[in-house]
Amino acid sequence: MRFTASDARGAKLREGVYYSVGGGFVVKEGQETVTADLKKPALYPFRNGDELLAMANANGMSIASLVLANEKCWHTEPEVHDQIRKIWRVMQACVQRGLRGEGSLPGGLYRQFVKGASEAGIFSFFLTAGAIGILYKENASISGAEVGCQGEVGVACSMAAAGLVAALGGTNEQMENAAEIGMEHHLGMTCDPVGGLVQIPCIERNALGAMKAINSARMAMRGDGSHQVSLDQVIRTMYQTGLDMQARYKETSQGGLAIHVIEC
Repeated sequence: MRFTASDARGAKLREGVYYSVGGGFVVKEGQETVTADLKKPALYPFRNGDELLAMANANGMSIASLVLANEKCWHTEPEVHDQIRKIWRVMQACVQRGLRGEGSLPGGLYRQFVKGASEAGIFSFFLTAGAIGILYKENASISGAEVGCQGEVGVACSMAAAGLVAALGGTNEQMENAAEIGMEHHLGMTCDPVGGLVQIPCIERNALGAMKAINSARMAMRGDGSHQVSLDQVIRTMYQTGLDMQARYKETSQGGLAIHVIEC
């Protein structure tokens, strides 16, 4: 996004370009996004779901514990926990603001975690969900503009499903299974925001995605974690499906509901 300040005659006074780099982070053009500390290698590096699962099991760790060990290469444990608490408070405040508000909401999405969850459960949720998100970001995409809504709602559902299993004390295999189920049933989902705004049908899709995440976690926890389709296979399939998808169905508002629901 480019911001330009001009004087009364239209002459440019100042200009800045900002980029959304995923995960809610925004950086200014030319800004160094990785500090020297963050360039340190992770203690437990992994490139895909199979490696993550094998490494966690080989070291007798949960996925959340492994991710925390990696984060401690760059931050102290209290810093990691403080950032998670901050995200948690913002999410809850957003939910409450939406419940109290009246009229048209100003866009934006929100999700609510299990009420009354313990702090340890919240940490496990976010650390595990973050690991799953990394797999999609590194091996596919989390951008609706690139792979359609499957890359946003689908990934969010997959992350939440794995995180919920972690918070409920499930095994690493059950977490991976839940993440796979969550995405498997979002494959092929297009983006077609009405009026170019991430509101309709996006809000409803996120609500249903949250329900799918809960059901994915329940299904995974009723089994022992063994299943036919791996998370890595689903991630590759999602990405290939996104590449094959026509551009007008990728958050461009040029297809689907976006052209059949006209705002006057």
